[in-house]
Amino acid sequence: MRIAAILLAIAANIAPAIASEPSDAAGEGALLVFEQRSLQLGVFDRDSVQTGRFKIYNRGDEPLVIRSIFTDCGCTKAQYERKPVEPGDSAYITVRFDGRGRAHGRIRKAVRIRSNTRDGGYSTGFVDGTISRPTRR
Repeated sequence: MRIAAILLAIAANIAPAIASEPSDAAGEGALLVFEQRSLQLGVFDRDSVQTGRFKIYNRGDEPLVIRSIFTDCGCTKAQYERKPVEPGDSAYITVRFDGRGRAHGRIRKAVRIRSNTRDGGYSTGFVDGTISRPTRR
């Protein structure tokens, strides 16, 4: 009986906290969604520059404002239009990977987007590809 009373007291204290947590319902700001979270560059020569684009959507109910974009290293650069993405609209982020001087093998570079989203402000996409082994002459 004592255990039941303790459990009831705990439940009574937890229920209000659970009810007040934010939900993913509409009406709570911008929401950045990737069409594809991974940008596939395929196999390419190490002395080349590869370019691709992420398509992003604003699935929220307020304009999405990209504040900045960070990449893993200087070999990866990202460009974007510096205007808000309206609710329901989409935009592109162009990514350029410079493979010159890099070792052969698989690559995976993060592209971190800082914005005004309701889920914390950071969204991450990845650039994937393979730098081919140089051919001997």
